[in-house]
Amino acid sequence: LHCDAGPREVRWFFRKPKGAGYELDKEVLLTSSDNWFRPSDVCVAPDGSIIVADWYDRGVGGHGMGDPTDGRIYRITPKGHSGYTVSETELGTAGGATAALGNPCQATRALGIAALADPQLSGKLPAPHASDLETSARAAWLITQRIKDEKLDWGGLLPLDYCKSSDPRKQAMGVRLCRTLAAGEVPPGLINEFAAFGPAADRELLLWAREWKPEAAAKLVADLAKKYDGQDHFYRAALNIACGTDPARRDAILSDFDKHFPEWNDKVADLVWELRPKSVLPRLGKLLGDAKLTAAQKGRIVDIIGASDDPSAAQTVLAVLLSDADAAVKGRALDQLRLFIPTKWKSLQGTDGLSEVVGTLLK
Repeated sequence: LHCDAGPREVRWFFRKPKGAGYELDKEVLLTSSDNWFRPSDVCVAPDGSIIVADWYDRGVGGHGMGDPTDGRIYRITPKGHSGYTVSETELGTAGGATAALGNPCQATRALGIAALADPQLSGKLPAPHASDLETSARAAWLITQRIKDEKLDWGGLLPLDYCKSSDPRKQAMGVRLCRTLAAGEVPPGLINEFAAFGPAADRELLLWAREWKPEAAAKLVADLAKKYDGQDHFYRAALNIACGTDPARRDAILSDFDKHFPEWNDKVADLVWELRPKSVLPRLGKLLGDAKLTAAQKGRIVDIIGASDDPSAAQTVLAVLLSDADAAVKGRALDQLRLFIPTKWKSLQGTDGLSEVVGTLLK
């Protein structure tokens, strides 16, 4: 559930897994032709009805407030519904408290969490496989925290159970549970469990890998990069996150990239654009002369060269403009030159090389 005061909408979104990310189907639950309707918050009440807070103001944005006195609260119920009845929640048993975890009301869920932490339910963990995935996941988190706090020696069983599931959402959850329990890198005994994962679980592994030592992360990044499907930008982003932001760490992880991907294609171009491995840069200029590559592929290579911080990048772009390359490729090179001459390629200004390029272009 979500509110947006600008377009005056209360929406609900239905999330669907898509590769390493998600896609959302949106449905408008409540809107109004009244321009002062400003839904600012929404939540589910203990009886299951939906409560909407309407700021009700002539303005929106910038925290402006033209009417500090008026406002409304709406309660949304199914057609024909009457009354306000809160069903009883059996918090005295592990089963009842677990059921509360699946309640859409945050207050009821909080009661379930508190009940499961009560000493009277000591030793009675919530059921890890509830009727729906959301309740199951919430129960699994509580169990994992109890396992971690009480240092139970069977702690890995639940994460492994999730990892072995055929449901990609449970696989991803299993990796997150393993990450919660494990200190640092993934235990070697669990690596085999990850071999047949889908992209969602791979994403979680890559997010975990940013905490690993570079030599351990390097193998994972190389192996999972080979599973990239050429479309999933969430997957590419996860690979990048695994490499981290420290330049030395990135260089260590990506040092053998060129050995793992000796052939150039659109998938490799995507990965190079995302990861910027230094081992690939020396071959980019040579690829521009490869007759097997299309003009579009060579144009992408020019973009990658332009975006790199390699000192030779500017000279490579000048060489393209002086070559007999396709007009579209030269156009991309000229775009890069225009973009970076005022900044990182400023040293080219006034050089013979740049003068030669300008003279050639003016002919």
